[in-house]
Amino acid sequence: MKLHRFDRLIRCASRAVILGSLSLWAGLAVGMPLVFENVRVVVGDGRASIPNATLVVDGDRIVAVGRADEVTVPPVAQRIDLAGKTVMPALIDTHVHVNQPREALVSDLRRLAYFGVGTVLSLGVDTDSAPFEVRAQPVPGAARLLTAGRGITAPEPGRETAPYWVTTDQEARRAVQENVERGVDIIKVWVDDRRGSVQKLSPPLYRTVIETAHRSGLRATAHIYALDDAKGLLRAGVDAFAHSVRDRDVDEEFLTLVRERPSLVLNPNLTARGEVADLSWLAPALSADELAKAQSRNVANAEQHQAFLIQARNLQRMRAAGAHIVLGTDTSFDFPAGNTPWAAHMELEDMVAAGMTASQAIVAATSEAAAFLRLSNVGMLQAGLQADFLVLHADPTESITNTRRIVDVYLRGVKIDRSKFP
Repeated sequence: MKLHRFDRLIRCASRAVILGSLSLWAGLAVGMPLVFENVRVVVGDGRASIPNATLVVDGDRIVAVGRADEVTVPPVAQRIDLAGKTVMPALIDTHVHVNQPREALVSDLRRLAYFGVGTVLSLGVDTDSAPFEVRAQPVPGAARLLTAGRGITAPEPGRETAPYWVTTDQEARRAVQENVERGVDIIKVWVDDRRGSVQKLSPPLYRTVIETAHRSGLRATAHIYALDDAKGLLRAGVDAFAHSVRDRDVDEEFLTLVRERPSLVLNPNLTARGEVADLSWLAPALSADELAKAQSRNVANAEQHQAFLIQARNLQRMRAAGAHIVLGTDTSFDFPAGNTPWAAHMELEDMVAAGMTASQAIVAATSEAAAFLRLSNVGMLQAGLQADFLVLHADPTESITNTRRIVDVYLRGVKIDRSKFP
């Protein structure tokens, strides 16, 4: 009896030791560094890709990245073999319009993350508190959010009422000040008569907006359409364009103004090319009905193609004049009528079609976009920065459409769930 009792005690003790060891290793696996090996690394700043590289992530940070023979791997780590794969920084979209109720907003940000977008700037229609709350506390598995609060425009009857409609200097100053009090990241103005249907914001008023923003330590970005307005905004000190000139080819007077503003940022937000695009890559994410809706809008349009060619030429001329180019899509989440969560990949393809190289487009979508948003912790794969990156089947510097061939998305060091489209 005593021997049986002693035997049972030994077995129970052994079982406890084994279970305790398993628990210890499970806890260690959760918290241990991640080592991604045998991978090509696209840094994000235009440098040549690093072949046969190792990327080490600890928590939400990159702690080492470089050629395999240059990186010291931690003695205890979870090693992930990515032979044949490429990693690049998560995309940054500097021009979106998100939903306002929190649940819908979080859904928008999760859908963006599914397509590899790690950070977005919401430009001018944020009336609710939810965007500011989510900016302060980023949601796991969702893109990070910045906001321009409520943008500023002249009255536009029949259009969006979220922006401030201003008609006097006092109203313009108050609109900026209320945005400052909310803690916005940038001030947005619209200067557009919507093809003659409304009165556009006048030069004295947008000058007041820009000057008030600058006195408050904020920059101003402008929605534009016409070349003359773009010139006026440059003379007024605007910091960025949220669209390029779309009514005609830019002239030398405009380019001289651009050269005088070496910090000027352009989000070209190119119009669709007016050509039938291959949307088959969306099939794993969308239902058959959703894909059919997307295909129904995917038609050739000669007028739209000519509009694209104007913007393509203007993009190249502004780049040559020194403007900093960033990715922005004007995504508005009213599918199928508007742009969509995968628009960043379509825009990248359009930027290359407009004359940029794949590497230049990637820089616009990563390090340049991060610099524009004044984010020093994202936009590149570099030690010390946040671990926001994509694992791709193929090298996007070889073909920009490879940004769509996503294996995994990591945001803040955590792999997001891409088992189904949110």
